Amino acid sequence: MKIAFFILLLLPFLSFYFVRKSVWPACAEEQMTFGGTDFHVQVLRLRSATEAKKTVLILPPTGGTNILDRSYARLLCAQGVDVYVLGRWTGDDEKNIDLGVHQRFYARSQRAIQAVLARVDTPFIGLLGTSVGAIFSAIAASGEEKVDAVFVITGGAPIASVIVQSDQGVMVEAKKKRFAIHGFRSDEEYYQALDKEIHLDPLKLPQGFKTKDLGMVVSSGDTKVPAAAQQALQSLWQPRTVYAFSDNHLGTILKAWFWHRGDIVRFFLESAVRKGK
Repeated sequence: MKIAFFILLLLPFLSFYFVRKSVWPACAEEQMTFGGTDFHVQVLRLRSATEAKKTVLILPPTGGTNILDRSYARLLCAQGVDVYVLGRWTGDDEKNIDLGVHQRFYARSQRAIQAVLARVDTPFIGLLGTSVGAIFSAIAASGEEKVDAVFVITGGAPIASVIVQSDQGVMVEAKKKRFAIHGFRSDEEYYQALDKEIHLDPLKLPQGFKTKDLGMVVSSGDTKVPAAAQQALQSLWQPRTVYAFSDNHLGTILKAWFWHRGDIVRFFLESAVRKGK
């Protein structure tokens, strides 16, 4: 964890040195809004200076777009990839306590992805997601035929298990309230009730991911997206590329960027070559 803390302290410097200094040719950045009046998604687009044949959508973690997402975006764009970093979308801040809120939450994430994909016409399309963005991406890996490659950082399934076992503050507080409201007597009862409500789950969907190149960053020490859920998704996917850590959630995300950001960019570039795109 010491190195993760060290990286966190140095992020402003690292961002300048590794991101700003590494970007050539320059990429045009543009804030965009996709969708209609009833649903829209805010997007940061990085347009390659050359005619792009590859596109990657980036799905950030809880809290929205951050410095690491922008770093991945600029590094990809520097390699001739058009990048769309998805920000906020309609209804993404719903805070109801009913058990169905999670299905609605993930359904809206897929609607946001679809709104962006509808505007993309490059031969190759990839998804890169972190934390909850990784879960969004894992769902889309099964459902979106246009997508060629998916790389997730600390994503897991089944989703109900992540919700029940996570020690993230929001999940812990919701669990306490739901136990009081519904009279759950155990985590297993809570899990079964949630699982009935969540249909957009990587472990339940048709296995469309089998046609895609898949990559993961996993951690045996994660308790936000619990390690067992990450291992379950890895077992389902059998991904081509895996980078494993034993740090906590934030430490893993930071180390993945610090040690493997170049590898993650190459994952998409090499996937495009393999698929002849």
